[in-house]
Amino acid sequence: MTYKTLKKARGNIFFAFFAALAYYLRFLFDPEIDKNINPIIRKNIPESKDFGSFRLRRLQYELIKNMYFYGFWYQDYFSFDLRNKSRREKLEYVGEWEKMFFLKSISSAETQEKFNNKYLCYKTFKQYYKRDVVEIADAGDLGEFIRFTGRHGSFMIKPEAYSLGVGIRIIDTDRDSDIGRIFADILAGGRAVAEELVRQDEAMAAYHPASVNTIRFVTAYNNGRVEYVYALLRMGVGESVVDNVYGGGVVARVDTETGEVMTAGCKKYGETVLTYDAHPDTNVKIKGSRIPRWNELLDTINELVRVVPEQKYVGWDMALTDGGWVMIEGNTKPSFASIQICSGRGFRQRFDQIKDFLGADGR
Repeated sequence: MTYKTLKKARGNIFFAFFAALAYYLRFLFDPEIDKNINPIIRKNIPESKDFGSFRLRRLQYELIKNMYFYGFWYQDYFSFDLRNKSRREKLEYVGEWEKMFFLKSISSAETQEKFNNKYLCYKTFKQYYKRDVVEIADAGDLGEFIRFTGRHGSFMIKPEAYSLGVGIRIIDTDRDSDIGRIFADILAGGRAVAEELVRQDEAMAAYHPASVNTIRFVTAYNNGRVEYVYALLRMGVGESVVDNVYGGGVVARVDTETGEVMTAGCKKYGETVLTYDAHPDTNVKIKGSRIPRWNELLDTINELVRVVPEQKYVGWDMALTDGGWVMIEGNTKPSFASIQICSGRGFRQRFDQIKDFLGADGR
């Protein structure tokens, strides 16, 4: 699908119907497409493994139809409860496909690499990381890794090949002191970075002490001007060391100007959205709480957007320490899913405003 096709489909139901039907007929005979859609269905509807062939095919077509009609990726169908929404309501939501078309039009692959490559991102924004980071790319990095472990008994590993919190783990050399074997195990999984652990501020740790609870702050930057797109408070749950929503975390919308948490915490569970006025593990208040030192965060964000100004759209993951705000990472493709789920409505109006601000039409 192209953006031109998507725009035509959004305005013409008949065109979208035949485009979706053509894709579906291809889908019936292409096992690779089948592999993409069925795991998402099973993840959201575990009982679908017992669906009959007709019921499963009908659901598959619904997901494909919504992709062609509105630019929704398969997961969006469940994330936004599209089954129970009218066409008018669906048009208010921004789907992942539409988002990707938009992002392609506003930055280059070279610019995005400064964020997507974890070690390059660290080198680019080193003064804002405020912690020790080393790269593990090949056997020649063993010496630097040994020196790093001499400085830090516990540290975090982030694989280069993954995102969404996948593969992140903490290693404690007090429990396992065989540094050579640890290095070999990390390298066997592909390129990675080892990071000094972030010691978060007590007020942020109160939400969930086991994870570093961060702010996802999304910005648009153009011609020296900054627009705050949205902000989210992200919190881990259970024993998880990550706060990512895809790792089971809880998110809530934050007012970008004041730092007040505007919504209850939200967590997607299959086709259901679970909401929490207080954190499910710690019982710390979420909605109505205020993020500390918010003006300092805004000052930092206004500096960050100017480091790589050609990257016009970024989701900044920020953590608060006793020494102030630090950057966890920058994301060039921040999703609109969580903000729409937490808000209980589509983000269309704000999305269109940001496109106008950036002079982008998703070509």
